[in-house]
Amino acid sequence: MNTPQILKVENLKVVFDSAKGYITAVKDVNFALRKGEILALVGESGSGKTVLCKSLMGLLPGNALCTGTKSKGLRYAMIFQDPLTALDPSMKVGRQIAEAIYIYEKSCGRKPVRSQVNRRVIELLETVGIDNAEERSRMYPHEFSGGMRQRVVIAIALAAKPQILLADEPTTALDVKTQAQILALLGNLREKLQMSIILVSHDLRVVRQIADRAAVMKDGEIVEIESVDRIFEKPKHAYTKELLEASNAVHAIDNDIKNENKTNKNAGNINDKAAAILEINHLSHSFKLGRKSRKTVFTDLSFSVNKNEIIGIIGASGSGKSTLAKCIMGIIKPEKGIINFIGQQGRKNDGSIQIVFQDSTSSLDPRMKIADIIAEPLRINHIKTKRKGAREEAAFQLKYVGLDQSYLDRYPAELSGGQRQRVAIARALCTEPELLIADEALSALDVSTQKQIVELFRHIRQEHDCTILFISHDLELVNSLCDRVIKIDDK
Repeated sequence: MNTPQILKVENLKVVFDSAKGYITAVKDVNFALRKGEILALVGESGSGKTVLCKSLMGLLPGNALCTGTKSKGLRYAMIFQDPLTALDPSMKVGRQIAEAIYIYEKSCGRKPVRSQVNRRVIELLETVGIDNAEERSRMYPHEFSGGMRQRVVIAIALAAKPQILLADEPTTALDVKTQAQILALLGNLREKLQMSIILVSHDLRVVRQIADRAAVMKDGEIVEIESVDRIFEKPKHAYTKELLEASNAVHAIDNDIKNENKTNKNAGNINDKAAAILEINHLSHSFKLGRKSRKTVFTDLSFSVNKNEIIGIIGASGSGKSTLAKCIMGIIKPEKGIINFIGQQGRKNDGSIQIVFQDSTSSLDPRMKIADIIAEPLRINHIKTKRKGAREEAAFQLKYVGLDQSYLDRYPAELSGGQRQRVAIARALCTEPELLIADEALSALDVSTQKQIVELFRHIRQEHDCTILFISHDLELVNSLCDRVIKIDDK
């Protein structure tokens, strides 16, 4: 690519002043970005990818010290990793997009006209693939699925017509079809507007599909930066090779484990009612869409889940997967149908059912330390731990998901997205549930951690007789992990 440079970063360093001393998140990073280029940042959770992007945007917290130089006078926009927390829950999505348009228009010295802004809002919603755009513009973020919220965040970012778009895991919560649409959209914007994009992603398949170059980050440093083809075909750094091997392993179908699952004596027969731990009978639900109409989520949904099974729940973004999970948990009351857990209708949840939510940031109390977050279900359900105390149990569960006890006294804001997701998984496992619902539990994790958590799920199924409902848009992952798959169609 012979296009001119638009951004040059030299000796960028970001240090956080914490209660336990100084923590260096980004170490002497150097790179250049060309006009119209897509540069991918890849690496494990906590490697500094998001901090690097926030430093370019000037969004670092007050306890951060940023040094180094970068090109000035550029217009940035950012797609954040957690769409639910990036959106104002008290404002309709159309108004939030309009707010970004007003700010941009005024910065250009123009007086925005309300009717033109409204048309632009609808245009942006349609651009990112949201149907019934006019009606949905009058809805609130909580009325959208995780994937649809991500599209709203992308629409807000595009409203400012940025020169550089920072996309932090923009396709994490999206199904395969929508993911392809968003990647195509980013590619078209790059071509049409000659907009440069810095893409943060743990999905190496996405990186190979869309990026021109890739920068591999480890412990705050860029250890390798090359063209995507060279990175995948001839990686130089040992860490890059590890990432590629982990990516191949997590999506490989393990025939030995699949055969073991099929012959597992505890898995039971699909039609054996005596073995069922969960029964869904003729479940239907809808929600209000705009002022007058309703959106049907699913209709007459029936299936059973046997003890010790891992069942995959798949479907397009907005098809009702997360709504189904909330119905099973008792968070949402379905309009019609019956949900039986272990044959006892209306059984009070005593920790026997746990869920890992899709949005880890919003599901963790920002005022609580990690140790208290993980141990909270034990206190609520009056469950005695096998270990000395709640803190020891929290430390054990953290180790279970690949984090050491140094994280116990941190707050969620001090963790990366992938680290927060692992804390959410640890919290769900601490009561040793009979039924675990994993709602896109792996979508925010890097490939190395994905592999680790997949093995963890297999372990708790085998060793603890845990039944798992695994909600995911990753068909390869579902195929490699699950005994059966249930597809929820769009209505």
